[in-house]
Amino acid sequence: MIDDLSKYISTNQSIGLAWIYCDGTRGVSARAENRYIFGSILRQLLQGPLNRRVPGVIEFVEELHRCNADATDSALTASFITTIRHSTFQSQIYVVIDGIDECPNPSDLCEKILQMAQPKVKILVSSRSERNIAEAFQNQKHLELTEDRLRRDMETYIDWALANENGLKRVKPEMKEQIKNKLLEKNNAM
Repeated sequence: MIDDLSKYISTNQSIGLAWIYCDGTRGVSARAENRYIFGSILRQLLQGPLNRRVPGVIEFVEELHRCNADATDSALTASFITTIRHSTFQSQIYVVIDGIDECPNPSDLCEKILQMAQPKVKILVSSRSERNIAEAFQNQKHLELTEDRLRRDMETYIDWALANENGLKRVKPEMKEQIKNKLLEKNNAM
């Protein structure tokens, strides 16, 4: 999905894209905190204008840093969200946040994500089915991915990869079937 969005926006530099995967396997780390999540999103959104040397972006970043040098985590998060919402460097912004159920305080993160949302900022959030997250986004458009849908999607992708990836094309059909079954079996254990 990120690759598809990247290709789409590569033809229009006024569109911003940021994505983050909340990985809880490392325990509670700085990368799971709201400050880091929204800071990472903002950094990604500013990277394009910085690389293109858009007038005023360097001064903007310097001012943002100066104003937030001594800010608390919650104040810094609020500043990042406000900056993203009111960015003048992009006409449209796409944000993908994957695995919010992996964060230590997903309810708070959901609240912050909703604060960032507006017509200019399109947000896609993924999570395992958890009540507090479902309740936070109950008034938003959503799609529930059932185990059956996920399995069919994985089978389609695995079949495609086994048929089209250079290193896998020459693998014998029996071995391909074993690979596919093992991958699907490992997914079911997750």
